Amino acid sequence: MSKTKQRTPRTDAECLAMADHLAYEVEMLAMAGIEASWPVVDDEGKLRRNLGIESFALHARALLHVFCPEGRIADDDVLATDFRPDPSKWPQSPGSALDTLRQRTGKQIAHLTWERLKLTAEERAWKVPDVFAALEALLGTFIGAVDRSLLGAHADRVEKAMAWFHAQRRAAAVPSLLLNVGSSATTSSAVLTVSSGGVKAAGDVVALQIVGVDAGPLD
Repeated sequence: MSKTKQRTPRTDAECLAMADHLAYEVEMLAMAGIEASWPVVDDEGKLRRNLGIESFALHARALLHVFCPEGRIADDDVLATDFRPDPSKWPQSPGSALDTLRQRTGKQIAHLTWERLKLTAEERAWKVPDVFAALEALLGTFIGAVDRSLLGAHADRVEKAMAWFHAQRRAAAVPSLLLNVGSSATTSSAVLTVSSGGVKAAGDVVALQIVGVDAGPLD
């Protein structure tokens, strides 16, 4: 973790206002993490999955900088320490899943680099659940280390977003099927949940695939 220069102290009102933005980052992280699990059945599915991966990585990196800043730190960068956490509970070390997050996001998403050509499919895969779990641990410790009045109702938003992510992953792990429905001329898609009564859909079913929960390589 980088040493920071003398920073501008933030008022309680500023912290509460910024907590709104912090909660937004977590909400987007959760939503993007689910989108990153979109099944690839065609080019559109691949683009949608990649959209989720890229958004997830960028929001993850933004949150990591808040909790575990490295490199050049501007005075207006939001840091966890701006919220005056209990020093006996903070700082917290990031999990190993976050070790390469900054570099990977920079090299594979934020900038167009030659390094992309050297990566194998395994190296390009994003372990979304592992990254989310590591950030979730940091968020949980952070919320418990600061005066909750500095976060207000936005702390609830953070906790709800994390719970929503896990609920969506559990839902994707049971028989939820992606069906491409239509004729050879026009194809549309609909997500249906299998019940004991079976799947019913109008039109011809031309493809089936279980919705995945882990993001593949960004390609």
